[in-house]
Formats: sequence, C-alpha cells, structure tokens
Amino acid sequence: MQFNNRNLIVYLALVMALLLSGCTPIAPGIPPAPVDSGATDTVENEAANPAPEGEEITLYIAPEKAACVGVGPMECLQVKYSEDGKTELFYNGIDGFVFVPGYNYELRVLRTHVVNPPADGSSLAYTLLEVVRQEPAYNGEALPLEGTHWTLIAFGTEDMIPFSPTEQTVDAQFVDGRMAGVNGCNNYSADYTVVGNELQLGQAISTLMACPEPAMDVEQGFMAALTSARTFAIDGNLLTIAYAAGQLTFRGTEPTAAAQGGIAVIVLPDGSQCEFAGTGATLAFDDKRLNYTCSPAETLPFTGLLGDIAQDEAGVLTVEVATINHNDSGFVLEDSQTVTFLAAGLLLADGTQCDFAGMGATLAFDGERLNYTCGDPANALLGPLMQGDAGEWTVSHVTLERKDSSFVIADREEAVIAEVQGAVMP
Repeated sequence: MQFNNRNLIVYLALVMALLLSGCTPIAPGIPPAPVDSGATDTVENEAANPAPEGEEITLYIAPEKAACVGVGPMECLQVKYSEDGKTELFYNGIDGFVFVPGYNYELRVLRTHVVNPPADGSSLAYTLLEVVRQEPAYNGEALPLEGTHWTLIAFGTEDMIPFSPTEQTVDAQFVDGRMAGVNGCNNYSADYTVVGNELQLGQAISTLMACPEPAMDVEQGFMAALTSARTFAIDGNLLTIAYAAGQLTFRGTEPTAAAQGGIAVIVLPDGSQCEFAGTGATLAFDDKRLNYTCSPAETLPFTGLLGDIAQDEAGVLTVEVATINHNDSGFVLEDSQTVTFLAAGLLLADGTQCDFAGMGATLAFDGERLNYTCGDPANALLGPLMQGDAGEWTVSHVTLERKDSSFVIADREEAVIAEVQGAVMP
C-alpha cells in the first residue's frame, strides 16, 4: 500500500478508533499472532525467568572425600558418572548439596556453563535437582551406642567448623554412663543418660593441653555442642547427635576391633589417626609389615605404621611412620621416619578413658608405678603396656582402696587397650 498524506491521516484515524474500541490494531504486512487464552502469564514468566541452559546428569558420590590439590591442598568429592564407571576426583561444589561422609549418594544434577569464569575457577557449575538415593555405605546390623568406638566425621554443616577428620581427631565411647574420648586436642569425659532417643549429658570436663589451630577451634566447638546435645540416632554404623546449632555425625567401629591382634587405633602427636590393618596379609617392606594405615590407601601417597611398636622402660613409645606410593612396579616405600611419643591417654576396650599421671612421683606397688588414672585416682593403670603372643596389647587395671594411712590394691585385671592417644614428649 502506498501512503500519501491523505491515506496516512485516514489510517491513523482508524487506528485511534480501534484502540478506543478495545481492539488490537494489525500492523501492515505483519500477520496476527495466534491467540492462546490463559497463556499470557506463562509467556511473561518465561521471559522474566528464562530456564537455565544446561544438561541434567547423574552423579554417584562415594562415602568419603579424598585429598586433592586445587589452588591449594583440599578435599574433593569422589564421583562416578555411571554406576559401573570409573571413580574420579570432583573439584567443583554442587549448589544445594550438603555432603555427609558415610553415605553413598545418587544425585540428579543440572550442569551449566559459566559465562566469563574467574581465572582460577571452573567453566562449569553444578546445581542439585534431586537426591535420588542416600544409603549408608555400611550394610551390617546397626552398631550399639555403648561399647562402640565412634569417630567424628562431620561437624554440623560444612561451613560451621573448619573440621577435617584427617587432620583432627574427635571420638567418643559410651560405657556405664560415661561418655569419653578426644575432642580435637584434649581428652574429655561427661556423664550421660539415655531416655528413648534423648541423650542427656552432664557437665563435660577436659584436660588442658594447648594445641595449635585449628585444633583448638574444633575442641571449643565440640565442647560447646555437647552442652546442648539433645537427641541421637544410629543408622547402621553412623551415629548422629543433634544439638542446638546442628548435628554431629560419627562413624562407628565394632567393639571387637581391639581384640583382633593389635591396638585398634593409635593417634599420633600430630593428630593422625592410624587404624589397625588386621591380622591378614598386608603390604610389607624390608620384612616390616604395614600394621596400621593412617590415611586411605585409595589416596596416593598414603601413610601407615611399619613394624612393631617399641616401648622403653619409661613407657615412651616409638613407631616407624611410612609414606607409601604406587608406580608401575606396584606399591613402593617413598619415605619413613621414626616418631617417639608419650601415650598421654589410653582408651580401654570397655570404654574406660585413662590419662597419663605425669612424669613425677606417683604411687607404686611392688615396683609397678601408677602411670594412668581413669577418672578417679582409685581407678588406675599400673606398670607398662604389655603385648601378648597374639599381638594384643593389655595393661593392668586396678581398683585401689585406702587402708589405714595408705592405698592397697582391692581388685586387679588385665584390660585390653583399644586406643592409644599420643602426645609430644615434654
């Protein structure tokens, strides 16, 4: 259509008339859009909130993180992109996902591309869509609260306390109304009662050794959490204790672990927790058997303890800490060093926590010195640690009573040692 001034005036008049009548004018040369009643809001919402571009993928998350190196040393999730796929280190975070160790996860995730990522950042972002499956990695019967050795693996949510179970040791045993263990730096204990799923803790007490950060932060956070502990739940080998600001998650070791030929756990002065490797075949170097592993063998290099534990007359312990790697020819001994330490605390297999009585003069009976007290001076350990023919470690556990002006032994038994908590020599 050719427009002259007269035609333009007529056209504008028609447009104004249509607008006043409530109709929508049709621009010349442009066909009318189809009308879909009820679709106006949807179109407007989609325009205002466009769906993110990306793809949905499934991730299978392993129950433990592994050491990795990004900008610096860190811990990464271990993932598979299919159930039978290869396990890979995952350097990204997953928005909306809170990882709790000890569970196998199947996640539905949206993977999107990041526009202009930072120089040290990933070009991919991951957002949780659905936790399809979350199952305990442990598939045995639920462990009992009492008598089980519980090791802390998660402190609240990941951003609450800078806690890493590979760097600080926090554990607990519940025996005969007493909760005791290591709180990241010191030994602690507290009376407890259980009513249904309620956990009622008395005032917790702790030894007063100073430790470098972040161990002191972990200790303070853990002790504060105990003051508001409320309920507990056990799922297989996982114990969760709810407190005012979150929850503590522990992984349990069966009570019989201490009687399998060695001390179940040795905590080195640097906080490394070394677990007994069992009586079966393990690695050996120069005829020295790898008796304890201090970090997961799946993460290379890993550390462990080689050979036997030595003890001198003063009760000082010596172990060989080895760093083990893997190459084309198999596992190799990369480095080793001798570590000498004082057994500042002992956890007996029945859950009794005993602390070193000091290097000064203490009670002695028939030449055997009272080296440890177990919460009460009348409940003590005499003499050195002893290793039996089967490899088990024991110590003389005595009950004292006052007679006239001195103490005498009222009862004595050989107690199996479940855990040794090491400290730097004074």
